[in-house]
Amino acid sequence: MSTKASAASPTLDSIAEFVPSPVPCVAVAAPHSEDTVLCMARAVRDGIATFLCFGDPTVVRRLAEQCEVDGNGFDVVSVPDDDTACIAAADAVSLGRASVLMKGLVTTASFMHAILRKDARLVPTGSLLSHVAAFEIQGIPRIVFLTDAAINIVPSVDDKERILENAVRVARSIGIDRPYVACIAPVEAVNPRIGSTVDAAELTQRGRGGEFAGAVVGGPFGLDVAISREAAAAKKIDDPVAGRADIIVVPSLDVGNAVYKSLVYCANARVAAVVAGARVPIVLTSRADSDETKYLSLVFAIAQRPNNKLDSGFRNN
Repeated sequence: MSTKASAASPTLDSIAEFVPSPVPCVAVAAPHSEDTVLCMARAVRDGIATFLCFGDPTVVRRLAEQCEVDGNGFDVVSVPDDDTACIAAADAVSLGRASVLMKGLVTTASFMHAILRKDARLVPTGSLLSHVAAFEIQGIPRIVFLTDAAINIVPSVDDKERILENAVRVARSIGIDRPYVACIAPVEAVNPRIGSTVDAAELTQRGRGGEFAGAVVGGPFGLDVAISREAAAAKKIDDPVAGRADIIVVPSLDVGNAVYKSLVYCANARVAAVVAGARVPIVLTSRADSDETKYLSLVFAIAQRPNNKLDSGFRNN
């Protein structure tokens, strides 16, 4: 039985145990929603972060008043538009004025464009950024990570290798030392006409060859086989990962985004999400995400900072 299903398994609430000192400054692009302001106010109240925001100070003050929170814990630098807010926030991290980057009420495209600029120097040479979401799902006694639901559209098998590596590093940062990784596809048999099965089999072979030290990789698996031992048994799938996956690697953004939103809106799953592969932790949540999701994601990102209490490191050097 996987040790990750034990009583000592990390939860989204327990991730705060891995937050390192000192308290970081978080650069936020356009915190122009109630959910973002509530998240920031809670973080200040809990003593886990300070904030350097870029946006419209009048809007932020009004939102703080509407939410009945103290907005004095975060500075707001006035900028004319969302694109400028994203660039200014990314530059603040690049210049060392902040150590965590957070998306506010801006599009993912604008936010990622600011991060990927060469002069921002936030992406190490050879690195691939990827989105890693951590879910608490009713009936599953462990955190389940999903990647990539937001950034890489149709990744190649080599891209998937780096996406997998990013997710393994994130899992280890919160105490999951030997994660089980399932590469999902529609069916468990390799079919040359279904590219996801071919890629999953290739990643499994690379894992068996030692490419992902410390992680156990399996696939192709249907999502049911990846997370349900009963489904794995019914399909007679005998594999150490089957029914025990800590990390789900999806074949494309289409699949990942649909699974992410299905878990949130149909299964009432709790979630925290970060961008991995950059020089600093990045909080990338949906504009529709709740203040709790934004707060959990912020804590999750802060726990990824180098020298956290597991000394796991986050940089892709």
